[in-house]
Amino acid sequence: MRTQTCSNLTFALLVLLAALVAAPCARAHEFRLAAWSDSTQPGMVTVRAGVGEGLATAWRPFDRSRAVRFIARTSRTFDLTRLATEGDTIWARLSNPDPGGTMLVYESDFASITLEADRFDAYLAEDGLDDVLATRRAGARGPGRERYRRCAKVWLAGSEPARATVPVGSALEIVPLTLPGDAASLTVRVLWQGRPLERALVHAWCRTSGTIGPIEPAWSARTDARGEVTLVGLGSGEWLLGTVHMVPSRDRDAADWESTWASLVFFRSSGLEAARAAR
Repeated sequence: MRTQTCSNLTFALLVLLAALVAAPCARAHEFRLAAWSDSTQPGMVTVRAGVGEGLATAWRPFDRSRAVRFIARTSRTFDLTRLATEGDTIWARLSNPDPGGTMLVYESDFASITLEADRFDAYLAEDGLDDVLATRRAGARGPGRERYRRCAKVWLAGSEPARATVPVGSALEIVPLTLPGDAASLTVRVLWQGRPLERALVHAWCRTSGTIGPIEPAWSARTDARGEVTLVGLGSGEWLLGTVHMVPSRDRDAADWESTWASLVFFRSSGLEAARAAR
């Protein structure tokens, strides 16, 4: 009896472990840039990139073969690709960032993936890709053959609005219309190939100081005819906005569908308004 009990317990633990491992893999798709002050080096900011569900992120090593563009935009544009170290999870180190603000931008090339049909359809539903889901349901519903790329930005706060609000020219881009983190609301515009993208589903996650990154979004909404959506009630913390757009693949040998993922990260300080009002 004891042997049987132990066997059942072992089997249950294995099932639980498999579920814990498989669950993040089934949903782990948000890609973001992150930039934090280095506590060991005053005035230094370290930049990383990671993928995961929401702000629950696993940091990725820099892969030069995947990088199409990695830049820092201030009053000028700097190419960070030449400075990044292959295989390092710290992608860049910035000394005394420009007080006017810095927009860090990363774009990847395409990578391919194939998902089982139900899993692919569930991901389409989760990310609001209704047109693609309807097309699949109306035709032959096979495995999801997809190739995907990333367009990520992180804003290092500063005083020059244009550095944040002028598009950087990515294929898919979340563009703030005011300085991110400056107020308790923020309107953003989603651009696809430089044009407003209507009905794009935008998710937002927030992590407060000292907390583990949340998996579920704190807020979700679709863009209007101008490609715009407004977040309200922004609290303090690290904010991640994400969206995805999918079209038929231009390379049908590689995949049936082609997705582009965009993200924008910024920070909102709890004492920001009070500090400015005191000036």
